[in-house]
Amino acid sequence: MHFSFLVISLLLGSCSHTPHLSQSGTNIELVSEIDQKNCKNLGPVFGKGGGWFNGAWIADENLMMYASIDLRNKAAGLGATHVVTQTHQMGQPRTL
Repeated sequence: MHFSFLVISLLLGSCSHTPHLSQSGTNIELVSEIDQKNCKNLGPVFGKGGGWFNGAWIADENLMMYASIDLRNKAAGLGATHVVTQTHQMGQPRTL
């Protein structure tokens, strides 16, 4: 009886994990263009939403929001101030 309660508690705990925007992540500005003369490219950053289990149980809009939070937190970790976002179509080549 105690074992099944523990398993259910662990599963419910993993479902409720959502990313939180870090203090430094709040300072990251998402832009579609930037003047490259005054900026240093710190490399690509990718945001992920949903974790290993949550993706099937969370609305697409929330997955996108969680990916944006993850992206901003990772960019802040690199010391960035801005992230230049690009729209990518599946199956289309991407140029930088």
